[in-house]
Amino acid sequence: MVAAFGVASGYLSVMVFALYITSGDVHQLYRYPAVMWLEALLLVYWISRLWLLAHRRLLDEDPLSFALRDPVSYFTGALMLLMLYLAT
Repeated sequence: MVAAFGVASGYLSVMVFALYITSGDVHQLYRYPAVMWLEALLLVYWISRLWLLAHRRLLDEDPLSFALRDPVSYFTGALMLLMLYLAT
């Protein structure tokens, strides 16, 4: 039950981010807001990966401490920062 709520919450956070991308304020703040859609896809990938690892019992600790030591999380975060830079 907790896993289902966790996955749903993660994907809802991506939906909130998508709503932010489509808001009028984003078009005033960023020159290329369409690039931010790639961030949403990366976020879906990262959330799905964490929950898949948790389901396979490969994530036995706090997700934040795991993300701070996980090379894939660093790479995903770096790509998200790059997309944010490209959007400006």
